[in-house]
Amino acid sequence: MAKILDALTQHCATEGWRFDPVPDRPAIRLSFSGKHGRWVTYASERAPGGAPRQALVYSVSSVNVPEDRRAEVAEYLTRANYGMVVGNFEMDYSDGEVRYKTYLDVGDGELDTKALRPLFSENLRTFDRYFPGLMALLYGGVSAEAAVAKVESGGFEESSES
Repeated sequence: MAKILDALTQHCATEGWRFDPVPDRPAIRLSFSGKHGRWVTYASERAPGGAPRQALVYSVSSVNVPEDRRAEVAEYLTRANYGMVVGNFEMDYSDGEVRYKTYLDVGDGELDTKALRPLFSENLRTFDRYFPGLMALLYGGVSAEAAVAKVESGGFEESSES
């Protein structure tokens, strides 16, 4: 049975992405730049006790949410998550870390490496799409509801530089 991490590593190498192993974890670390910012992405494998094996991709915000803004950001992330099918946003209430997760259940079978392209592309595209809404909420005086509405209407696309 092929290791999930080997398939993730091979996929990233095929895409020409630079990555580094994460010490003491079955994961690799990548840096990405999108239209709206830069962030770190982790690709890893997980096999929780008795559950199906999983390939995971996490994009992590470079900005941790201050404690006094976490409730507002939780509302933003909840509104953003509503209706998402492939992944979801998460926030660690203890330190304010925000990340977007996509995953693929592999089970006991072989990992179809064709499935890794959409796993990564959906993750990177969605994180980049919603990042300016998070920044507008934190630094622009925009409400969670208004920030999600602007993201989903394409409002940040119009104001971004290409």
